[in-house]
Amino acid sequence: MTAVSAQADSRVDGPDPILLEVMQNAFATVAEEMGTALQRTAYSTNIKDRLDFSCAVYAADGSLVAQAEHIPLHLGQLSWGIKNLLACLPADALEPDTIFMVNDTQVTGAHFPDILMVKPVFCGSSLVGIVANLAHHVDVGGFAPGSLYSGAQEAFQEGIRIPPVRIVRKGQVNEDILNFLLSNTRTERENRGDCYAQIAALNAGEQKIRDLIARYGAETLVAYMRHVIAYAERRMRAAMAALPVAASSFEDVLEGDGITRRRIPIRVTVSAGPGRLSFDFSRSSRQVRGPINAARPFTLACVGFAAKAILDPSVPANEGIFRPFNVITRPGSIVDARFPAAMSNNSSILGLRIVDVLFGALSEIFPSRVTAASSGTMNVVTIGGHDPRRGEPFAYIEAYGGGQGAAQGHDGMDGMQSTTSNTRNAPAEVIERYYPLRVLRYGLVDGSGGAGEFRGGLGLLREIAFEADSTISIVSDRHVVRPWGLFGGGPGGAAQCLLTLPGGRQFALPPKVTRHVKRGSKLYLATAGGGGFGDSASRSPARRAQDSMNQLAPERHRAPEDAGRHTR
Repeated sequence: MTAVSAQADSRVDGPDPILLEVMQNAFATVAEEMGTALQRTAYSTNIKDRLDFSCAVYAADGSLVAQAEHIPLHLGQLSWGIKNLLACLPADALEPDTIFMVNDTQVTGAHFPDILMVKPVFCGSSLVGIVANLAHHVDVGGFAPGSLYSGAQEAFQEGIRIPPVRIVRKGQVNEDILNFLLSNTRTERENRGDCYAQIAALNAGEQKIRDLIARYGAETLVAYMRHVIAYAERRMRAAMAALPVAASSFEDVLEGDGITRRRIPIRVTVSAGPGRLSFDFSRSSRQVRGPINAARPFTLACVGFAAKAILDPSVPANEGIFRPFNVITRPGSIVDARFPAAMSNNSSILGLRIVDVLFGALSEIFPSRVTAASSGTMNVVTIGGHDPRRGEPFAYIEAYGGGQGAAQGHDGMDGMQSTTSNTRNAPAEVIERYYPLRVLRYGLVDGSGGAGEFRGGLGLLREIAFEADSTISIVSDRHVVRPWGLFGGGPGGAAQCLLTLPGGRQFALPPKVTRHVKRGSKLYLATAGGGGFGDSASRSPARRAQDSMNQLAPERHRAPEDAGRHTR
């Protein structure tokens, strides 16, 4: 195997600016069209309705060229995941019509349900690029349905661990590998369909790259892969050129890890200066027993998201955004955990909390660009068991949105996935059609937005009735330590989770729990609201009138806990 040399850019002094813009958008379109193919051919609700996946294009060396606007957290994870995958393979492993599959957290930086598939793209015998997608499968085995067991204490309890393997070779699906995977899952039909959907999406992406080669030539394609990455890096460095000399530290906590309720600190110190930006997480908690740890690529992805959002949101999403800044983590910590640390629930909480502390620290440097704390958790609910209607196992997974933190000039949005997440809700009709569940209530939590000159977004509520005995896993947070406001803004309302048994007895569930529930039980989950921004006395009459028209009650929760604070 050889790689096409990038000779086209030597014809002029740098890239042609018009062609640069054309190619940048062309690469992004390839990723978007892969996503469309994946969504339309997937089987599971989690992928086809909730869009829990990402697609991207890479250079031959694994450098990220373009990622579609799918899941922000996957931006960094995919970038390092591809390079880690390539490092695991022999030099001659990449060949035409071959697709590799992997979900090992030490390679991808994601959790086991996120299966990464990768296909090299060739022009003749020369490698010109790579297309890839990562999709969250509804079940990959492990202790609990949905593979998000809140009590997991090591990776081996969380599901099947897949090293880099060839799921397709010479255009043929390796049925032995696929059957081995499916025999370790509870939802064989959905998993099989989703695997084929990922394969189909990669084939579509490969064809789109070939179309670009036919139009512009392989050398130009390879050259402009490098040029679009360099362009993003220049944009980021330009945004950093006038940074003030400053340093700010911030900390927040997680409400336990699923094993204990002990509060777990996440701390960051941000140091800035002209052309310089550094993020130091070395004072964060050591890795914990429960499944909320993360590998370093996960943390890098969160930093990349926050830096792009603050410095220049319009920068193309590629490798170049990560190059200008420095990230310091401590091996063996919760943000740089070592195998076999449990990690299945990290994206549900830890990713959003890392962004919270980053925004908190950056608020002293960029006060007009950051938001107050958002709901701080994806509020993941997984329900599984045996569906008596279909006569087969089922697994339902959904992440319930919450309130977005307010910002200078903007109220927070209501009932949405914020920062590192970007999934949609599953419609009630879809839930009731495909699962033995009934949606009793679905709406916004009145009064949950933090008060301020700009109001925090409202949390979301949903109540579900169980029509079959089930096992539930809940991964949430902010039940006590509420989302903080900024510059005098009030905290968002706390989350709450209640279980009502068939006999009518009702009690609160902890933020992270896995337990069996009987048919006839009901689960109520209210998510946290977003923090407010600025003194509420300064809220404009027009916004107050809008609040009154929309019947938005003032925030009326108890005083916030001492968390989410600047430190020295």
